[in-house]
Amino acid sequence: MKHEFVWEKSFYGRGEMTSFDIGNYHISVIADGYGSDHGLYEIGIFEDSQFVHLPGINGEDGIKGWLTLEEVDYILTKIDLISH
Repeated sequence: MKHEFVWEKSFYGRGEMTSFDIGNYHISVIADGYGSDHGLYEIGIFEDSQFVHLPGINGEDGIKGWLTLEEVDYILTKIDLISH
């Protein structure tokens, strides 16, 4: 994987979270969101503290669940590419 996932206790829920700042985007990855009951992860993408929709990357609500860590890593790479 290209990105290093450093987990800490989530202040939003019961599980763990990590985050990345790429360009103007802040990406939160949580282990207790959609798909967590199957060992999967959820991401939220923010710009100026607001959820943002990136077509082809996440949903209109700014989040995307049911992701493996490899899929999260791929999404982070895509965001890195569009941010430059």
